Amino acid sequence: MSRVMEYLRELSVEIGSRGPTSENEKKAGNYIERTMKSIGMSVEAEEFKSKTSGFATFAIGIILFIIAAIVFPIYAIVAFLVSLAAVATLIAEMNMKEVLSKIMPKKESRNIIGKIAPTNKAEKRVVLMGHYDSAKPLSLFHPAVVRYTDFLFITAFLSMVFNTVLYGLGSLLEFFASTSMYSIYFWYASFPFVAYLSIIFVIIAYGELFTKPTDGANDNASGVSVILQVAEILSKERLKNTEIWCVATGCEEAGTVGTMRYLDKHAEELRGGFMFSLDCVGIGNLRYAVKEGIMKTISVPSELVNLVTETADRNPELQAKPLVLKYKASDSFPALSRGLKAMCIIAVDEKNLLPNWHWKTDVYENIQENTVEKTKEFVIEILRTIDAK
Repeated sequence: MSRVMEYLRELSVEIGSRGPTSENEKKAGNYIERTMKSIGMSVEAEEFKSKTSGFATFAIGIILFIIAAIVFPIYAIVAFLVSLAAVATLIAEMNMKEVLSKIMPKKESRNIIGKIAPTNKAEKRVVLMGHYDSAKPLSLFHPAVVRYTDFLFITAFLSMVFNTVLYGLGSLLEFFASTSMYSIYFWYASFPFVAYLSIIFVIIAYGELFTKPTDGANDNASGVSVILQVAEILSKERLKNTEIWCVATGCEEAGTVGTMRYLDKHAEELRGGFMFSLDCVGIGNLRYAVKEGIMKTISVPSELVNLVTETADRNPELQAKPLVLKYKASDSFPALSRGLKAMCIIAVDEKNLLPNWHWKTDVYENIQENTVEKTKEFVIEILRTIDAK
């Protein structure tokens, strides 16, 4: 068994399920911190507080729309304002601006940061980032449904937008006509959208209340394990002029919270460097994301794309290819949103989907050692390319 697989087994089997802010997430953080220190890295832990669910804000938004539907026949303008506020809040949250997240109950988590100094003066800085928590297996991520998951969430959001328009038109008609006789038809028209949103809410609520997080072998013990192995190798074979920061983030599954808290403290230090998030690199074909985002897609800076493409072309045996990542926001997305040079390295199946994503089958036995080994080699080659520039 290779070292990277040893790390992966410890995280996904010996520790296992690692929900955001959970006791097992804490155990995983302790293990990563001990491992980094044993490698000889300079290590620190940064504590922060986080909500415990990435879907909670969306669920609250749905609740507000159900309230608006109940209120509309009595106060149409109130229903419209509630709907408008819900849509605006969710747009802000999807663009990494915390609104509801700020007032939600929170628990403690932390980011583990290990640093490797170069042999000469540090002229460059590269961050390798991977989250060590795991997600709950909501039915929206069932293997038979997962290819449509982004579509389901997008149509749910569009349903909210349509309802807001309907309630706005209904309240205007009621105001100018001084009667609710005709505005009520706008209310009737909103029923299918409210019903759809209610179904999505029930699925989210059931998953959050009655399921436990997965073992998270691929998502994302694989990414953290590759980072640890890369750190072990480069602690012995140090780069000349490039400082490496290895960052294991907590609470990614709560909405990339660990990354956002890390960037709150360190974004300016990283302005001239590069960031790579390693996410779900344990099964399938090696890819690097050149664009990323669900509702809003952000392009990776061309300087970074060219650098990684050059590395991929020079190492054809790794079969690393570019990918547009539209159904997931990785730890790179908050960095891209802040104008940093960041990229997600990921592995996908033949349909460009994540195998066992957020599902019960995300276990150690389904990991492909060849994929994590290729990822390790690819990351090392990228780092050496950067150092040689």
